[in-house]
This record gives sequence, structure tokens and C-alpha cells, in this order.
Amino acid sequence: MRQPGSFGLHTLAAGLFLLVAAACAPERHREPRVALLCPSGMAGLLAPLTEAWTERSGMKVQLAEDSPERITRQVNGGAPGDLYISAEPRWLTDLITDGHVNPSETWPLFDDPLVIVTRAQPERPVRHPIDLARPNPLRVALPEGGWTGRVGRAALTEAGLWSGVREHLSQPADGPSAIAALVSGRTEAAILRRSEAVGATTTLTITDWPHSPTTRARVDLALLRTAPHRAEALELARYLTESPEAQAALQAAGLGLSAPPRPDFSPG
Repeated sequence: MRQPGSFGLHTLAAGLFLLVAAACAPERHREPRVALLCPSGMAGLLAPLTEAWTERSGMKVQLAEDSPERITRQVNGGAPGDLYISAEPRWLTDLITDGHVNPSETWPLFDDPLVIVTRAQPERPVRHPIDLARPNPLRVALPEGGWTGRVGRAALTEAGLWSGVREHLSQPADGPSAIAALVSGRTEAAILRRSEAVGATTTLTITDWPHSPTTRARVDLALLRTAPHRAEALELARYLTESPEAQAALQAAGLGLSAPPRPDFSPG
């Protein structure tokens, strides 16, 4: 599994380079694999699931992660890929609007709640958002953009904590960067998506933000229209959304669905 750190354009570019190189290689050297494009910080969660599917199917999976904005631009630019995981519904809507995804070939994967993360044995435990600001504000990392940055700031404001923590707030580029800052001791807590926290290689303490529909993002799985391995990608989608093994793993990670999925895997 990966080490927590900063994931950006280089990560996705490296994955896409391998995919293009494989497609251009002579037949005897070609190693087919399903390309799964996912948001930064989610590969650690997905890797054990895709490895289990590889054991069953014999088909390898290439995980390429980057920010949702960059993945969307790459897909719009014709980047190769089979399956796409949407960090929030608006990115999937963009790809459907642009003609890269058939609306009937999308499936809900899990609900991704906002959480507070600290080191395994913090000097000051955080059991509730109010602990971030009282009695003294902690040094908190909140990713600058995307769903986490937008919803995290709104949640702090709604809880009446924004004014208390903002002077002690750092805003790294993404979830993996926030985890790196936490592990190094530069910050004492981080506000993240649960999928980012459970996928980290280091042991962390995770505290759920008080439940609210606005602090949970629906994560969807979609088949790209130009998927070069369509049949295998559909089988992987079926495994991730239907198999007891994958569902049990997601539930154990606190990443269930608020409503049961109704996938349809007919090739169409």
C-alpha cells in the first residue's frame, strides 16, 4: 500500500503513461489490465479490493489517482481508462454531459462522510468537533479545495468553530498531503473524507463528524464509453458493488450506502 504523501498530476500521468505504453507494445509483451481512475487518497482503500478481484479473475487493475478536476480534464482529453470513480456527483454529471459516460452505466459505490483524524495516540484526544477549538485551538489541516475543503469549512462554520480554528488552520493541496502533515507533527488534527483516512498506511484515530446529509458525499462508479476492456470492467464493477467480500470490507471501513444500490450490469 502507498505511503501518505502528496498525489498530483504526476501520479495520474505516470499511470496513464503505463497504460498507453502497454497499448502500444507488441502483442507478446502486452499485459491487459483494467484502468480504474480514482480521486487522490482513495487508492489505499481500493487496492486490497482490486487485488482480491485480480486473484479471482486473473485480470490486473491499474489504479491511477489524481484530483477530480485533473481526472475530468484527462478523460475529456481522451486519456485511456475503463472505470471512473466520482468523488462527488457533480464530476460524474460533467462526464455524462460531455458524452464520456452512459447514465445507465453508473452505480453507487459508497457514502463518504466527513471525519476528524488525529494520530493514533494524540496528546489531546478529539471526540467531537468542539474539541478542535476548546479549550485552546488545535493546529488543523483542511484540504484547500474540492468537496472536503468546501464542506469542511461549512461544517466548521455551522458548528460555530470557524472563527476559533481559522488562524491555526493549514490548507494542504489534498487529503494525502494533510495526512503527511499530521504524521510529521506539523498539525495535530485533519478534517478529511473517511475514504482517505482508512486508506492511509499509518494508524490513525478517526472520529465521525456529527451525521448530516451535507457532510456525506456519494461516491459513484462509472464505465467510460471508450473502455478498452469493457467486459472485464463490468465484472470488476459487479465485484465492487455486489460481492459480499467487497461490501463487507466497505462496511467495516464505515463506508456503507444510505440506500441499497440497484446496479444493472447488462452490456447494453
